[in-house]
Amino acid sequence: MKTIKILLICMFAVVYVSAQNVPPYTIAETEVNQPKFMAVKMATNTVENSLHNYIAQNFKYPTSEANHEGTEVVHFVIDATGEVSNFTIVNSVSAKIDNEILRVLESTDNMWIPGQTNGVPVAMEKEIAIKIVSSIASANPAHKDFAEIARTYYTKGSEKLLLEHKSKQALRNFDKGIKYKPYDQSLLYLRGLCLYELGKTDEAHQDWARVKKLGGYNMNDSYFAEDIKKLKGYHEIAAMLDLEE
Repeated sequence: MKTIKILLICMFAVVYVSAQNVPPYTIAETEVNQPKFMAVKMATNTVENSLHNYIAQNFKYPTSEANHEGTEVVHFVIDATGEVSNFTIVNSVSAKIDNEILRVLESTDNMWIPGQTNGVPVAMEKEIAIKIVSSIASANPAHKDFAEIARTYYTKGSEKLLLEHKSKQALRNFDKGIKYKPYDQSLLYLRGLCLYELGKTDEAHQDWARVKKLGGYNMNDSYFAEDIKKLKGYHEIAAMLDLEE
């Protein structure tokens, strides 16, 4: 909490971090241990330090990005020696924030106890979500409700796509919603349909693949199930996600 207060005073924005592994391995009769962050190079102790604190203490918020906020998602690999590589920005807040987050994560090289399979160190993937809240836009950044913001954009986007048939305007709203809640399957699913409607099939498939990786999407949960089925991308995505009856 002390660190967060210092960041509020010095940087116009606050960074909150949540670490999340990619979907777990499911190999029968195999013991898998995930990598552990140690916050010091070549650590010999076994007490995992907080990646949350490390990023908050080392992240230098670009002052020109003071109005930018959202959830940065980064995917990377921790190899069998504790080195980090293969960084991919899954969800971007801004280009400058991307670069700063990557700088901090790259500095964690050799600060990890590698993951293990049956006691043998192996390379493993990791994905982290970093919540970045602009203090300019919020008097109480720590309690800003990203879910509610994303829900608003989801509703606006759905109306534009399904009721007004304005795919470009819908896409802008879904983009904004996903910037706050990048793991929301409904937002990803509908953005994929927008992209498909606009002829951007490769990007649409990326969103749908992400939905499937996150566990799939139940069409019955949607308020707009029947309207969605009328869109030209529905049958393709339904087959991909095993939604067809």
